[in-house]
Amino acid sequence: MSDKESQVVSLRSEEIIDNEAAGWLTKLDRGNVSAGDRRALKLWLSQAPEHAQALDKLAAMWSEMDFLLNGIPETNKRNVPNPFLLLMPSRKMTYALSVFVICTVSLFFWQGPEPVATETSFHSTRIGTHRLEQFSDGSSAHLNTNSIIETEFSNFARIVRLLRGEALFDVTHDPDRPFIVYAGNSVVKAIGTKFVVRLDSENIVLTVTDGQVQLSKRQKGDGPAPKSQEQEIILVSKGERVEVNDEVATPKPEVIQNNDLERQLSWVSGQLVFENERLEQVIEEVSRYVPDRIIIDDPELLDTRISGRLKIGDTDALLEAIEVSFNVQADHTGDRAIHLSPETPNN
Repeated sequence: MSDKESQVVSLRSEEIIDNEAAGWLTKLDRGNVSAGDRRALKLWLSQAPEHAQALDKLAAMWSEMDFLLNGIPETNKRNVPNPFLLLMPSRKMTYALSVFVICTVSLFFWQGPEPVATETSFHSTRIGTHRLEQFSDGSSAHLNTNSIIETEFSNFARIVRLLRGEALFDVTHDPDRPFIVYAGNSVVKAIGTKFVVRLDSENIVLTVTDGQVQLSKRQKGDGPAPKSQEQEIILVSKGERVEVNDEVATPKPEVIQNNDLERQLSWVSGQLVFENERLEQVIEEVSRYVPDRIIIDDPELLDTRISGRLKIGDTDALLEAIEVSFNVQADHTGDRAIHLSPETPNN
């Protein structure tokens, strides 16, 4: 196993378990729980003891529990209704949930856990390459250069962690299994749609090419945030782009033109397309696809405008075009760097 693979954190982390537990708590709190839901919850709880612990912890914190309990008569506190009925009115479900978890887990030890259908996989690309990965549910992920994803598909959710780089996701519709992408400090949730997620350090760029997705920022620290501090869910629709970073609390989606979208996705066909873009931006993008560092030594070259189409990995063609068109010379150094500077006249 490579160093990169050994550094991958398991998807069954506390943040994911808490996210799943919150979804179950919301469903139980609403009171519209079917027999199928009860079977699904039983199966989820049987997967790991941490699931029951997370559900119990969230139940204790749900909607200012102390305030709710103060409004319940002492006799009712001592006579908790049978939690297996799951027919209690909304908000009273919270009080009985801890008992429900304990009883249900005890029942699992008596009956034994049911088998869980879970698929996990790990995918990556090298610098200058891209690859399409097909999943068993019909969804796919097209990985751009130098990218890593880890996936976990179960009966309840399809979870992907973007650990590095960029990926175009084409999601097959399945309302019972949301497709959730974790990237940096952001969570992207979809059912059936097509979107691109790019991870630059801790900055996330989300572009939706079809359908609509939900974007939210994960709360830092342990445990769920109070309701007053919950992160806002942002809806991003087809033809919109949004950038998430720590500087902006609630980022706003922006509409992108079709030609701009085509240029942003040109890497899927193995090309990079530029239209009147600054040389600094062009070099920054090209550098993602080559192992060498490209350094602009002369600040006056930064604003040089570039238009054209470049095959991914064909750095020599780009450098040649720059040298010929703008009187620039490219010098290769021994430290795997390429320095761009104004061409020196021949003596």
